[in-house]
Order: sequence, then C-alpha cells, then structure tokens
Amino acid sequence: MKKRFKDIFIGIILGLSVVVICPAVNIKAQMEPVEHEELKSHEDSNVVKDSTEANSTLFDKATEAYKHLKFVQYDGMAEEELYPILKDTYKEIAAALELEELEESQLSSLYGMIRDIGPQFMRAAAFYSGKNDNENMTDFASLYVNIMLEPEYKMPKSTSSMYPALIYIAASGAYNSEKYPEAIKYLNAYIDTGVTDRREQVSMFLAQACLNNGTPELGIENLISSVDLYPANFNLLMLTLQCCIDGGYTDKMQPLLDKALLMKPNDERLLSAQARIYEAESNFAAALPLFQQLYDLKPNNLSVNQHLALCYYNLGAEYHNKALTETDEKAAKRYERQATSYFQSAEMYLPTIVNNDPTDVKYLRALAVTYACLGEPEKLDNLNTRLVALGQQPVQMNIMPDSIVFAEQTAKGDSGQIIPDFQTYAEKYVEENLSEWTKRKEFEKMEDYQSRVSQNNVYQEYQRLCKLAEESYLARYAGRLRIADLELQPYDIDNETYLITSAMGPMAIKVPLKNKEAEAFKAAWNSIQLKHPRFFIKDNQVAIASVEFVTPAGKIYAYNSEAAANYDFTDVKIDVGSFLAQGNSRRDNTPMRNTTASSSKVIRAQSDVDINIPLTSRVADKTVALIIANEDYKNVTPVASSLNDGETFAEYCKKTLGIPENNIILKENVTYAEMIGALEQVRQYIQALGNDTEVIVYYAGHGFPDEGSKDAYLLPIDGDGFSTATAYPLKKLYSNLSQMGAENIMVFIDACFSGATRDGGMLAEARGVALKPKAVNAEGNMFVLSAASDQETALPYTEKNHGLFTYYLLKKLQESKGNVTLKDLSAYVEDNVKKNSLSINKKLQTPTTSVSGKMKEIWTTKKLRP
Repeated sequence: MKKRFKDIFIGIILGLSVVVICPAVNIKAQMEPVEHEELKSHEDSNVVKDSTEANSTLFDKATEAYKHLKFVQYDGMAEEELYPILKDTYKEIAAALELEELEESQLSSLYGMIRDIGPQFMRAAAFYSGKNDNENMTDFASLYVNIMLEPEYKMPKSTSSMYPALIYIAASGAYNSEKYPEAIKYLNAYIDTGVTDRREQVSMFLAQACLNNGTPELGIENLISSVDLYPANFNLLMLTLQCCIDGGYTDKMQPLLDKALLMKPNDERLLSAQARIYEAESNFAAALPLFQQLYDLKPNNLSVNQHLALCYYNLGAEYHNKALTETDEKAAKRYERQATSYFQSAEMYLPTIVNNDPTDVKYLRALAVTYACLGEPEKLDNLNTRLVALGQQPVQMNIMPDSIVFAEQTAKGDSGQIIPDFQTYAEKYVEENLSEWTKRKEFEKMEDYQSRVSQNNVYQEYQRLCKLAEESYLARYAGRLRIADLELQPYDIDNETYLITSAMGPMAIKVPLKNKEAEAFKAAWNSIQLKHPRFFIKDNQVAIASVEFVTPAGKIYAYNSEAAANYDFTDVKIDVGSFLAQGNSRRDNTPMRNTTASSSKVIRAQSDVDINIPLTSRVADKTVALIIANEDYKNVTPVASSLNDGETFAEYCKKTLGIPENNIILKENVTYAEMIGALEQVRQYIQALGNDTEVIVYYAGHGFPDEGSKDAYLLPIDGDGFSTATAYPLKKLYSNLSQMGAENIMVFIDACFSGATRDGGMLAEARGVALKPKAVNAEGNMFVLSAASDQETALPYTEKNHGLFTYYLLKKLQESKGNVTLKDLSAYVEDNVKKNSLSINKKLQTPTTSVSGKMKEIWTTKKLRP
C-alpha cells in the first residue's frame, strides 16, 4: 500500500546502492503554527466598475455572483458565512474566464473582479487559521497564491510578510496530497520571495517533489543556489546531485561533487557519480580507475561490471579507429597495441555481463566487436549466430567499431515543457518589467518621478529590457545540448558532409572522406562531445548558432550558422508610448518614433538633437549622401549608438540640408562587400546627376590601424580587427571618392584608428595598447572632419545615445539650421568635443580637419546647406 508520507530515498549511483537521505517528513506536522495575528487583515482593493452587458450565460453568472458577494459584504455578513460565498464567486469568475470568445471589456471586467476579491482570500486563510481549520486555510491560501502568480491578473506585487507563509501553506497542502506539479510551483515561488525562513526545509522538499514528479529541471537552479546557502547540509547536496543526474545536468554536477567529496572523499556514491561524469564526457581514461576502484569494493555488482567493460571497450574502439585513420605507420602500430590491450581487458568483463542477460543486444554486439578487433573468428562466429537469432546484423571481422554508451546517457530528456515563441515571452517580460519601472515610488517626489520616467529614460529602459528578455529566454529555453538530442543522418558522399537534425534546426558539417575520417566520425557518434554551444533566436524560436563536435580522438568539427552570423538584435514589439502615457511623464509634444506594434525597427533613446530637427524648404537635388553606420560587429565589440548616429544624421540630411530621400544612401551594419557596393552606388548617382554633384559621406563605426604599416582602415562588421584583408583602407576611400567626378566631397568620420573602442577597450584584445596610425589626408576637392587625433579614442556620449563627435556635429546643424560654413562647423565641433571630452569621458578627444584641392579656397564660406 502506498504511504502518504514516504521516506525520502536517493539512489545517486543508480544501481550500486540505495541510500536513505532523510526520514519521513510531514510538512504540516513540521510547519510552524500560523497564528491569526500573523495573517493581518488588509484593506479591500478598488471595486471594479459596472461591467458591460454580458454576451454569455457564464459571464452573467460570474457578474451576478460578484455583485452578490459585494452586497453581502457591505451588509456586514459574518466571515464564517462570507468566505464560502467568496470561494463560489471565484469559481464562477474562473469558469467565465474559460470562455473562448470574450469581448475585451468582458475580459477586463473579469480580471478586475479577481483583483478586487484577491486580498479577501488572504483574510479568509487567516480566519480559518485562527479556527484551526487546516483544510479551508490551505484552500484559501492556495487560491490566493494562484491569483498572485497568474500574470494575466496583474496583481500588485505583495509586500506583506504574510505572503511567504501563505505560499508555504499552499506548498504543504499540495506536497502532502502528492500534487507535485503544484507543489513545485509553490516551493519555487517561496524561494523566489527571497525569504530565508524555512528555505532550507523548502529546498529539501522542492528537490524531492521534482524527483517524484520526474521533472528535476523545474527546480535545479533554486536548488543549486540553496546548496550555496546551506553548504553543510549533505542531504540537500545529495538530493540536488540526484536532480542533476535524473535531469541529465552533468554540466552542473562537478561543483556539487567537489563540495560533497570534500565532506566524504571515500563515499562510493560520490565516486560513482564522478566516474559517470567522466564517462558522460567520453573521458573513459579518467573514468576507468574510479570504476576499477568501485569494482575492487564490489566485484559482483552488475552495474559496476557494465561500466567497467564499456570503458575498456570504448577505449579499445577509440585507439583501433585511430590506428585505421593514422597515416604514420609507427603511430598506427602504437595505437593498435593500445587498442588490443583495452579490448583484452574488455573481454574479461563482457562475457559475465552477456551470461547474465543473453538477450542484451548491446553487450552481445560489444563482445562480438571485441572478438573481431582481437582477431578471434571462431568466437566471433558464435556471437554472430546469437545476434542473427535476435534479429541483428552480424559483425564483420574488418569492422570500424562504434562507441557504446551506458543506457542512461542515450535517453532523451523530455520535461513536457511548452516553449513559447520569443515574441510572446518577450512582450510579457518587457511589459511587466516596464510597467513596474514606470510606477511612481512611495517616497518619490513628482518632479523626481517625472525626471526619471522621461521619454528618453523610458526608451533606454525599454532597450535594456529587450536585451534582458532575449538573455532570459535563451537562458530558460536554450537549455543543454546533448548528443542524444541530435540525429546523425546518412553521409552525403558527394559533398563530404553530414546532416545533423534536431528540434533546434538542421546542421551541416564537413567531414572528409579521406583516411576513413567520415567512417570514424560515424563510429564515434555516441561518444562525441558538444563543446561551446551558442544559441540565438531564429524565426521566433531557439536555434543553434554554433557548436563544436569533438570526437574521442580529439578531432574538432565546427558548425557555425550563417543566419547567426548575420543576426541582429530581435526587436520586441510593444507599444512603448502607452507606458509614457501611463507615467504621464512626457515633457514635450514631439512624436515618438517606432512605438507601434507593427514597427520592425528598434526603438532608440532620444536626446535633444534627435528631436526638433530644423526643416528647410530648399531642395538639394544635386547632393548625394552616403551614410554608413556599423554597430553590431560579428567578431569584435559593438560600437554603442552608431545606428542611432547614422539614422539621425540621415534625418538632418533630409530635413535640414534638403537632400531628397532618394539621394540618401543609408547603410547599417555593412559587410566588406556591402561597403564596396555602397561606394559603387555613389559613383552611379554622380554619373546620373552630373559633374556638379556634391557628395556627403558619413561613417560611424570601428576603425583600426595595420600593426605593421600603421595604415588606417575602416572596419566592416565582418572584419576581425587583426587582419586587413576584410577591412577598407581609409586612403582608398578618399582616393576613390576623389576620382568619381563630384564637384565637392565632404566627409565626416566618427571613428578612430588607434585600435581603441568607444567603451575604452581595445578592438583586438591581444594588442593591449593604442597605436598611432599614419595620417591620411584629404584628396581632390575634399573636406574631412574626423573624430579623433593620433592615438586618441572616438568616445561616446552615453547620456545622449550618440558618439561625442556626432552629437556636437548634429548640435551645430540644429542650432544653425544647416546655415553654417564648413570652417565654422569644424571649429565648433573641435572646440566642444575637446572641451567636453574630459568632463564627460575623463579622456581627451581632439577632432581633426583636413582640406584639399579647391576646397582649401572655399571651405571658409562653403556651407553644407545649399
């Protein structure tokens, strides 16, 4: 008969032994008494307004039940009579919420009812606690916690010290009723409150609930953090290790094992767990002595014999395959001798295992392969007869042996977890956090609140939360990547490629056919290790960005997604403007950019130069503007605010300088090939418009010097900061522009060429020191205003969401409405950047000007705006 409160068992070694970790525990029995005084009464929330006319019977019933509850409540009904009506009312509302087609007003009304009656469940739990009515106390506590945890209800975050106690009561009821999914939810919620009272006990029950429910992954993170809080609790440590084993979280086990082995260095369970980690990593050489130690202690233990045999077998297969693929004859012979030694050891253990279960195909095949590799045809024939009788293919003498793993490693994990698409997850994440952030704090003066929740600050917080949402989504759902989650498809001999499929999309990796390398890869498939997996979001789901496949022989085959290489930040489509309205914090009437749900562009923080952009009625139809803004580099650090720099400069070109939109070439995050293509576009424009065409070129992004020649280069987003092969020489840029036939060329460069980055680091970390690049002078009829001199850095103006150089360039265009000479513009930018760089960034930045050709004669009077 199943007992209500079972002893907590843990079998860390999965077959070696079963160990009682802690005695039977009844949460209710051990839970501290919950006094009525502890569960203090709270004031009612706002009463929802009269609902609109109902469109269904269930909605009508819910509304009537709610009205009746409010009536009897106001009429002063005694609590003993009131709370059963409260529970019935909630049931009616919950039933109405199950309707598939509710009008928005009806849904809002039902949610309002829930928010209104929610606090009454807390008072009801307190009432029944005082009556020592545990059943009703638990029911009302559970209902209250469920309401608080349901995000759709948007309940205010509880600050009551009573809330953790209610969660504990709900968890107690669920655990003791063996409703483990609910218990896990409540126990995690208790830990998430940050309260330390009862946390040690709660963590123990969380671990056991996860194990009982077969979903260890639902508590693993909280359990690991609890182990850090209670390092002396060996039972908690062992339960957490069991969750790691059951969930396949071998990557999280080593720190836990290290702690446990310090406490009990000769514990058989821990030695076994350590050996299994090595085995799961295909480090059979490290696992072997540990299993041998366990064998010496328990030579008749079947599990130990199986692990020991497979370690010897897999090492034999590894060296045998190395010998087959090795081109050096001496090395091949050495590998074959090692393989023979390991196979001979495997032969000592495999027959006992096969005799124990003559139908176990895995070990029969392992023994047959062992005989084949040892050159024992008679024994092989005998085993093949048995394999064929069991419906298996016979093993050939000249075989390339496959690796074989222990049973638990091949099982695919499936927690039944439903993974939402990224937008659904991120919208909820950003909206909830942004809503909380825009609320006025209890002791926050209105003027401080309005300053904090300004338009710019809301945009900045939105961007921060978008990035956090992406990180949170990947951390939560990308999970572990195991070889058991992947399927190796037949070899594509024409392209010498293996296709590997998974729930996260297909991968193709190149494996040469030469020297039997492709065959060796397939043979080692079960023992291949997946190293450095990276994930990204593709088509609103988790996808594999890159991963390395490492064979037991140490060969590495890398997969890199082309889509990931071109991946940009995923925009979260919410109406940020509604939060501005909610906060009542807008201080001007300027339109908000890209705030609609249909927008596909990232909403960026705005400064004073991003708004109130001057308009001109003049049309500069003989001017072409090329704007390149590189922010999201693939191989080096990003350049903060570059995209905003480029987009805003484009707005000034159109609105303030009067350049037709069709004449503005705005390129964002361009590769080397795209940079060449953009310059070719400029050439075509000049040919079409004539020789009296003027050209404006703006660049924001990385620049860097060649370490040998000290020549300056612009860095496309696919460059790496070390090689100039995929970088564009600055001298070549000026030369090409000067030869296109334009009348005048004006260039603005918000980049430095010392190798430093906007954030103060080095573009190529190995360099460690800024270099002094060669000076590059303007060519032809050209004016160049560049952001920094010599070894200086082109610094950011973080508060304004721009580069410091670009901010003052735009500021002068704004103040002058574009009616400024090149000389005055450069003088203003040079003076303000130099003067403010020390106070803003604690580093000096000095823009430079270079003028050539006839531009030397006219730049003192020449204006950007015609």
